Amino acid sequence: MENATRTPVSSGKYFLVEWVDGQYCKFERNDDYWDQDNLPYYKYIVYNFMDDAASRLMALQSGEAQALISNTVAQLSTMDADDSITYVIEQQNNLQAVWFNCTESEAMQDERVREAICLALDAAGFNAVAFGGYAEETDACFPKSSPLYASPENGYREVNLERAKELLSEAGYPNGEGLHLSLLCSTSDPSSTEVLQAQLEQLGIDATVDQYEQATYLTMLRNGEYDINVGMADSWDPSAILNRLDGRVSAATAQGGARYQDEELYELIDAAKTELDETARKEIYAEIQQFANDHFICYPLSNYVRIDSYSSELTGLTYDLRGWPD
Repeated sequence: MENATRTPVSSGKYFLVEWVDGQYCKFERNDDYWDQDNLPYYKYIVYNFMDDAASRLMALQSGEAQALISNTVAQLSTMDADDSITYVIEQQNNLQAVWFNCTESEAMQDERVREAICLALDAAGFNAVAFGGYAEETDACFPKSSPLYASPENGYREVNLERAKELLSEAGYPNGEGLHLSLLCSTSDPSSTEVLQAQLEQLGIDATVDQYEQATYLTMLRNGEYDINVGMADSWDPSAILNRLDGRVSAATAQGGARYQDEELYELIDAAKTELDETARKEIYAEIQQFANDHFICYPLSNYVRIDSYSSELTGLTYDLRGWPD
């Protein structure tokens, strides 16, 4: 598997010619591509890896890079003032949510703690800071843009700190005392996690923002080494969201998530994956979304907003239906 990853065989328009860990990957045009009328323009494309958002933007401004995949909202004003930069804002049909690690984290296994946290969170605050208000907020574990979205009865969108503190006391954490949480995030954009930390402080919870460069972050995520993680799940493949809910699925396969352990949920997930009738399948997905909210498995935030920027000299850039650069 490692060899296949490092030396992939491609029948596409480019093939990998060099990979330097943590620095870059270099691709060369496949001049033997079957569709000679649609060969790409550039002979080489180099992907440079930079964790720091400011450094990435500086590379674009200096001409060191010609395209920047994934800007932060905070950089919009800088790009607005620079005529050499063009940027796009894409609404992606992906779910952004606060995921409670219900398998590895002892504190997150207590439903009262999860409910208390949900009652302290404010989705609008995440949207304002992380996405500049551009995201469409959701009250379910599917974004509203998904055809499978179904609004649960209890969206717990109203902040209720008084009830949240009562629940923490019942769980043995009066005023948040004794509750220490690890909030895992990447150094590339910790903004959502910092909002989460600030909102948890309202309950007296000691929450640490644990930032790591991307490779380490992904390793820890796949190992389940976190209490809470703010992360994205691809709803174009519904199983990606189901995997994040399903306690039978490893953190490596689920790419983090909640992985809630419950036989009733397992039955619903299995039914959703095997039901052939479209109407019946949507009803099962609605039940799953209701179950996730009833048991506070995650705190749904919004769809994911993608901000990419390019040199203004580049033309012909397109995006696919999912909001990813083509």
